[in-house]
Parts: sequence; C-alpha cells; structure tokens
Amino acid sequence: MRGRNKWGFGLYSDVVSIEASSSPETHTDLVVTMNAGANVRISWSLPNTNGAGIEEYVILIKQADGDFTEETTYCAGAQPAIVDERACEVPLSVLRDTPYSLLYNDVVVATVRSRNSNGWSGDSTPNFEGARILTEPVQMAAPFRGTSTTESQIHVKWVALEGDEIRGSTISSYHLQWDKGTDGVTWFDLSGLTSQNLDLEFIVHNSDVVGGQVY
Repeated sequence: MRGRNKWGFGLYSDVVSIEASSSPETHTDLVVTMNAGANVRISWSLPNTNGAGIEEYVILIKQADGDFTEETTYCAGAQPAIVDERACEVPLSVLRDTPYSLLYNDVVVATVRSRNSNGWSGDSTPNFEGARILTEPVQMAAPFRGTSTTESQIHVKWVALEGDEIRGSTISSYHLQWDKGTDGVTWFDLSGLTSQNLDLEFIVHNSDVVGGQVY
C-alpha cells in the first residue's frame, strides 16, 4: 500500500497477510447449574467465532485435587447435539466418583474451549459459583428403646435428621430394619423402604417378639 500527493506516490508499505478468519475468542460466560433431575448442567454462549463456525468444544471439570479433567462421557464436545445446544449435563454420581471425587457442598467448577477450522480458543475462566454437590443424608444415630416396650411388643424411637444432616434435600422417608433376634446376622424391613415413613417411632407387634430376647 502507498499514498500519493501532488508530488507523486510514496513508497509501498511492508507486506501483510490477512486471513479471512481466525481461531475463536475465549469464552467468558460459562454457567454451572443444577437441574430438576439431579444433574449438573454446564452451559455456555457462542463465542466470537472470528469468521469460521465452531466445530467442537472441550469441557473440563475440576477434580478434588485441583486438576481439570475433560468430561468425555456426558460432555463429549464434538457431538452435534452439544455443539448445537452449547450445554451438557453430568449426573451427580459421576462427579462424586473418580476422577473428580467431589464431596458434599463442593462447587462444581468447569471451563470450556472451542475449535474452528483455524484452531482452538483459550480456556475460559473457571466459575467460582454455581451448582454444589449434594449427597444422601448423614448416618443417623442409633434408634433407641421406647417407653411402650413390653414383653409382647417393641417400641422403637429415633431422632430426626435436620439442618446440614439432610445434605440439601428434604428427608422423604426413614427406613427401619430389625434382626428378629439373629444377633445382626439377618435383617428384615419394618418400615420406610417401599412406602414413605416420616414417623419418629415404630411399634413391632409380632409373634417373634419374645420377652427377655435382645433385638
């Protein structure tokens, strides 16, 4: 390129090569949420593609030890559905297992990068807020003998789980078993397994109850 005035043209500039497109810009808006189905949803918007369509993504999730691992089972970023929707969902059970090994109340931290025909974007900044790991309730305290226990019935009581003990989800049932005097060798369901039970006590009326027997 050169310029001209009334005295003529100046010298040509140095040569520059200009590509019609380039690799994508780095993502800036990754979001991690919990959906109603107890899956963690990772989503992101289309980045500035710099003139060439996005062909695939890589989604990485932070492990408990601080390393990031690509999630290839539920977030395989070359799958057309994920490329089109720009989102994927990972079950909580997967995030609690290796290699992630996340614990209760850990924030699920992720990052994403994208590729077009010119190459890869940089990794997005990891999120610091978002979905947290939820788990089953903590181990309950042992049930105890109720005052209505007699030689022909066993009255069992227990203390309700509350606060942080429920691990972020309302208790839907208390499952009670007894050993029918087998010294813990065999266990039998009494309540709360196949049907909901939110009572804090149970009375065993059973011909197997023998006075003086330990259950």
